[in-house]
This record gives sequence, structure tokens and C-alpha cells, in this order.
Amino acid sequence: MSDLTLPFKDIPIRLKLMTVILLTSGAVLLLTCAAFVAYEIVTLHRVILQRYQTSAQIIAANSTAALAFQNQTDATEVLDALRMDPRIMEACIYDAKGKVFATYPPKASVANFPQAPGESGYQLGHMEVFCPVIQGNRTLGTVYVQSDLSALTDRYHAYAWLAAGVIFASLLLAFLLSRMLQKQISEPILALAGTAQAISKQQDFSVRAQKFGKDEIGSLTDAFNQMLDEIQTQDQAIKKLNAGLEQRILERTAELEKTNLEVRDANDKLKELDKLKTDFFANVSHELRTPLTLILAPVEALLTAPAGTPIPKETLQIVQNNASRLLQIVNGLLDFSKVAAKKMEAHREPVHILDLTRSIVWDFKGLMKQKGIELDVSLDAGHPVVEMDRYLYERILFNLLSNAVKFTPKGGKIRVDLYAIDDQLTLTVMDTGIGISEANQKKLFEKFHQVEGSATRRFEGTGLGLAMCKEFAQLLEGAVTVKSEEGKGSAFTLVCQAPKTKEKPVFVDFSANKRLAPVADRTAAVKITAEEMESQPKVLVAEDNPEMADFIHGLLSAFCNVRLAVDGIEALSMVRRWHPDLVLSDVMMPLMDGIHLTHEIKNDKEISAIPVVLLTAMTDRESLMAGWQAGADDYLFKPFHPKELEARVRSILASVEWRRKSEAYRRQRDALEHFTHIASHDLREPLRKIINFIQLFENGQKDLDADSQFYLRTIRDSATRMHRLLDVLMEYSRLDRPDGSFATASLGEILENAEEDLSEEIARTGAKITAGPLPDLTVIKDQIRLVFQNLIANSLKYRKAEGIPEIHIEAKKKEFEWVFSVKDNGIGFDPAQGEKIFIMFERLHGNEKYPGEGMGLTICRKIIETHGGRMWANGYPDKGATFYFTLPLEKEALVF
Repeated sequence: MSDLTLPFKDIPIRLKLMTVILLTSGAVLLLTCAAFVAYEIVTLHRVILQRYQTSAQIIAANSTAALAFQNQTDATEVLDALRMDPRIMEACIYDAKGKVFATYPPKASVANFPQAPGESGYQLGHMEVFCPVIQGNRTLGTVYVQSDLSALTDRYHAYAWLAAGVIFASLLLAFLLSRMLQKQISEPILALAGTAQAISKQQDFSVRAQKFGKDEIGSLTDAFNQMLDEIQTQDQAIKKLNAGLEQRILERTAELEKTNLEVRDANDKLKELDKLKTDFFANVSHELRTPLTLILAPVEALLTAPAGTPIPKETLQIVQNNASRLLQIVNGLLDFSKVAAKKMEAHREPVHILDLTRSIVWDFKGLMKQKGIELDVSLDAGHPVVEMDRYLYERILFNLLSNAVKFTPKGGKIRVDLYAIDDQLTLTVMDTGIGISEANQKKLFEKFHQVEGSATRRFEGTGLGLAMCKEFAQLLEGAVTVKSEEGKGSAFTLVCQAPKTKEKPVFVDFSANKRLAPVADRTAAVKITAEEMESQPKVLVAEDNPEMADFIHGLLSAFCNVRLAVDGIEALSMVRRWHPDLVLSDVMMPLMDGIHLTHEIKNDKEISAIPVVLLTAMTDRESLMAGWQAGADDYLFKPFHPKELEARVRSILASVEWRRKSEAYRRQRDALEHFTHIASHDLREPLRKIINFIQLFENGQKDLDADSQFYLRTIRDSATRMHRLLDVLMEYSRLDRPDGSFATASLGEILENAEEDLSEEIARTGAKITAGPLPDLTVIKDQIRLVFQNLIANSLKYRKAEGIPEIHIEAKKKEFEWVFSVKDNGIGFDPAQGEKIFIMFERLHGNEKYPGEGMGLTICRKIIETHGGRMWANGYPDKGATFYFTLPLEKEALVF
């Protein structure tokens, strides 16, 4: 019904009313005419059938004599009387035997008639009448008459025209009546709808609908007008409220836009600060590890030297210089932390400002002379003794002079001007160095900011010096400014308060050993050894720190032909010309860093086979991954032991020589084994140093905050876990070439030895271990003992929180192998993880609850595969686990 009403849903109500009246009238007329026509058709069928049956009976009555005497001519004449009815198509007379006796028309084919008399009635397209010819009690034959239906068709046409005329006239009358009457209903409704539409478009709720009568539509109009009264009242209140809301929204929108801009600016500043801090920590790590290396390495070399060996003065000088430099960095970091915590204050005292300035400048004369820099000093003060914080002033002047020396090339000039007038001091340090761009000048005094990137810096530093100068100047009630032009030099000026005083200054020894000495120049060219030692392996050392380069050269020159390069570009050129056996490169170098140098070497087919070892102070994962992705063969972490460097270089050179003489397959296998051994052995020393230095730092820093303690504890725990992991990796690498040999042994005794190794853990957990008879097989005893030990330990570790661990071990003999099973009642595992647990370092549980390296089952499977067997596991959560492994009846160990 919904489908029938859907087309009328959107038409006007006038058309709806007219349509309803017309459809109703049409349906009634249609049903009436249909009933009348149906009745007439049924009646007509009956009348026509009776009429032709009467005609057939007359023919039958007249045909008795002809049939009785078999006079066909008389029968034909009787049938010929049917020609008076044009609707009769054919007719015939059957004899008593049912054969056609006479036909109409006379020449009609016998095949056109039914083969035998049948029933009267209507057929497809015509009507058939059968009437028996009876004389007395004897049937002489049958009369057959076939008539067309034209009489019916004519009557149908007449009925159709009559019905159409009646329906049309009735619908026309209904249309005229509905058109006149529908206005009484539609006009009030249309008026009401028009009023609603006008209100909707104009939003004028003062308009009212016209009332046409007191019927239901009139009541609806009254209710509609009453609703408009209420809406008009509410609309006025809403408009007033909206006006206030719009004003508040505009004000809030303006505030939000302003806040969003502030948040975006803050986010941009935070992102920039985060990047600067990342670079800062990278720089600090490098700056700390380099002097630490040059302190620890010489000291450890001296400690391991034979008794009575003279101590070279140059070695002690290296240690002293780098200790001083390390102290500078640490003091700078401490100053930074104090300033950040707002704990730094100025403590003024009587100071002879000219003597203090002169002594600081004097400490840099040697360094300036070494670089060929001309120094000009002008000091003038009417009252040389002033109230000054000696430490803050010294740090400012020291940083300004350090920067001037650092960024002034050979042959340049540095000028220091000081004058004090009234209670104000002005200090200017000018140089003819590289200068600073206008863009960098805006950020020059910001924390962590450095003009150059951290990986390819030409000049070292933490990026805090000038920021500290700014902070210290403010503490001295002054400021530091800069004027600079690229390529022409810079001038830094300190203006601060320096009240005159008549008090005598406290005596201070301004000698260099009482104050921080300037770090030796790092940009001085390193002379490359020209002597050729063709019989020794060739090693290229790329290191921009001259002291470090000379130290490494001294360590390796005894057994290597060593050449030095001061940056990555020079190193790459020497690699292509000289083809060394090993490249030992620092990561942070000017012009081209060690990562880029490694990438260039490994992507050049002619030199890609040369091993590259990176010296780095960066131990975070991202930095290490950058080196591995570039193709580095190994890392050596600063600080390193001299013996560690020597052993690593000897090992790598030995590996290179071994690769030249070995077959391709053995070269790959043994190189990996050798590398694993060296890595696992030599990484322990730097890990031990990390742990020791962290403990020293924790003992020396009692006031560390919770975050710092957490970070240090995390580093120490990670280093300890790495140390354990190295032991496991060493054990795993030995499986390719087992130390033991195959021999017949009792697996029952091997199991007992494994249980003895775990006796404390078994006693602590109260575990019950049972075993069936175990066979004697040809195995490597220590390795099979390790399999049993790892599997039992695994069951003890993953036991349930409640209950006693139960472990059952048994062996079953198959056709060609023994199948062993170790079954427990522990926490089990998901069957879908049955293969994952054998993958190296894969773990199903967190390390906090179930500590371990994720290598135990990997080692077990490799041992079993080495013995020619297989290993797998089945388990379900909270239903325990069963580990299976097979061993052949005869020794079928894999031979490599």
C-alpha cells in the first residue's frame, strides 16, 4: 500500500482530492461495467450455443429419411439449408458408424471434420455443435455444425464502446463535481500551508493564517495561530540571547586564535630546542670521550708497561692537557646546570682587574704563537682594583679568547682592549677570523647553539660557551654583544658593573697550573709519516685531533705502516691512492665525517673490500645504526684501552690476511666466527668501563634527581645484560666448530651432571624431576649436558606461581633415531608460538618477570642439529610444555 501512495506524496492537495474522487469513481464504474459485460458474455455464449443446437436439431429431424435409406443427395440438400446463416463455416452428417455421410459445403474435405462425433461447445476460434439423428429408439447418425464467433466479437465491440462511453461520461461528471467541491477542503489547507511557507521564508512570526470555517480545519488554523504566538515570543528571546552569544563567541574565537598562535610558536621553539639539545648531548659525548681516551689510554699503557720503563714526558703532557680540557668541560656543564637551576650568584670581591686580565691573556700566548697569530693588548683603568666576581669574569674572558683563537686562521690577529671608567668596565676581544653570518648572530648566545653541525664540525665545543658568557654577564649586571662580518672577523664586547674599591685585593696565584689552561690547538696540521714499510700491513688513520692521531700512530707503527689524514676528504683520497689494509676513522671530523667516508668506501667497487673501523664516542642505537647501514665493519668506543686497540687492529689485519689465502666458503665462515669472537671478547672491556664510570659518577653525585638516577641505572643494567649476552653469543658461535669430540656416553649420567649444575635452583623451587631409562649414544657430552641443563632451567623459570614444578624426561627408540621429551607442568605457551621460541632473541614474556637473553632454546636447537637431529615443542597456556629432540642411532653429526 505504501508503494501505491508514494507517487501522490508530493502533489498539491487539490490534485490529491481530485485524484482520489476520480480514482474512486473510475474504480466503481470499472467494476460495474466489468460485472455487466461478464454477465452478458456468459448469457450470450449460452444463447448462441442454444440457437445452433436448435439448428442442428432441425437438420437432424430432416435427415432421418436420408440416413435411413442411405440417400446422400437428400442429406446434402438438407445441409444446404444452412447457407442462410453466413456464420456457419462447415457442417456434416455422420452415419451410424461415425463416418462422414454428407458435408456442407458439398465439396468440403472430409479431413476438415472431427474423426468422430464429440461434445458440443466452444473451441479455439469457433463453436462446434453435435446433435444425434434419432428415429424411434434407433440412432441413425449425428449432425455436426461448426460456426465462427463473429457474433460474439461484434457483441464484445458493442459492449466495449458502451462501457467506455459510460465511464468517460461518469468521470467527466465526477471531475466537474470534484473541481467545484474540493475548494471547500483544499482552500483552507492551502491558505494554512501558504502562511507557513511565508513564515519559513521571511522568518516573520507576526503573520497569521486566515480561518475559513469552524470545522476541524478551522480548529487546526486556531491552534496554528496560537503556536505562532508562542514561537514569536520565544524567537524574540532567542534573538536577544544569540546576540549575546555571538559577541561572546567572537571574543572567545579571538582569544583561541591568539592562544593557538602562541602554542604554535611555543611548539616550534620546543622542536628547535629539542634538536639543539640532541646536538648538544652528541657534542658533549664526543667532547668528553676524546679527552678521556687520551687520559685513560696513555695511563693504561704506562700501567701495563714493564717495570722500570721510563715515562715519556710527551705522554704526561698529553694526559695533563686532556685532563685540563676535561675539567673545563665538566666545569662548563656544572655552570650550565647551576644557571639553569638559577643557583648561580655573583660574589664580588676586591680584584686587581688588570693583573687578572693580563694573566689570562698570557696563558694563550703559547697557543697563539703556535698558530702564528699576532696578539695586541691594551689595558687601561683609572682604578685597577674593583669589586668583581673573579670566577665569572675569568670564564667570560677565557671563552671569548678560546673562540677567538679557535676561529682565527694562521697569520691572523687578536686584540684585547680593557678600560674601566667610573663604575663600569668594558672588555673587547677582536679577531680577524672567519666571522659570523647575520643569521647566526641572532642565535649566537642561545643555549646549545653552534654554527656548524655536530658531525662535520671544523671546531670542537659543546655550544654552551657564549650562552654562559651571556648569563655570567647578566649576573655581573651587564651584557655581551657582538659585531661580525663573514670573512673579516668578529668583535665581542662585555660591558658590566665594576664598582671601584680601596680595599686591597686578596692575593691570588694567577699561574696557569692554578687556573684552567687553554686547550692545545686542534687545527694544527698533522705531519704524515713518509717512511714506507712495504712488508707490514697498511693502516690509514683518519682523525682530526692531532694528539689522538699521534697517539694511535705511536701504538700501531710498531707492526703497521701507518698514515694519517685530518679529515674525511683527505682520507678518501688516500684510500683510493694507497689502498690500505684497514681504515681506522673517527666519526666526527671536518669536511666529511666518518659515516660519509664509510659510505663512500663501501660504495666504490675498487675499495669496498677494505675494512673500516669507526672510532666514536656515540653509543646510542641511532648513531650505531648509521655506521652499520653505511657499511662499517666494526666500532671502537672511546675511551678505549691501548691493548684493546692493538688487539682489534691485529685481529682485523689478521682476518684480512687470512681472507686473502682462504677459499671462498671457508673465508666467509671463519671471518664471521672470528668477528663474533673478537666482538664478544673485546666489547667486555668498554662495557666494564661504562659500568665502573657510572658507579663512580653515582658515588660522586649524591644530589642527582630521580630521572638522572633512573637513566644511570638503566645504562648500568643494560651494560650488565649486554655483558651476559656476549657470553651467550660466544657460546653460540663456538657451536659451528665444537671444542669437544664425539664419543659414546651415557645420557643418564649426562642428565645427572646437568641436574647437579642446577641443584640450587631445583632445591629452591622444590622441583620434582623424574626420568626413564636413557640410552648410550655417540655425542659431544658437554653440548648434550647444556641441552638438558637449558631445558630443565627453562621449565623451572616458567613454572606456575603456585604448586611444585614437575619435570619428566624420557626417551623412545624409533626406527632410525631416539626421540627425547622433557615435559613440565608450567605456564606453557600458545601453540601458534611453537616455532617463535627457537628464534634468536625472541621472547614471549617481558624481561622484568622472566629475565634472560632469549638464546637458550636457540642454542639447544643448534646443538641438536649439529648432532644430526631435530628439535620442536608443544604446549598450551597453563597446561605445561613438552620439548622434543631427536638423536640418530649412529653419530650423524654435521661436518662443516
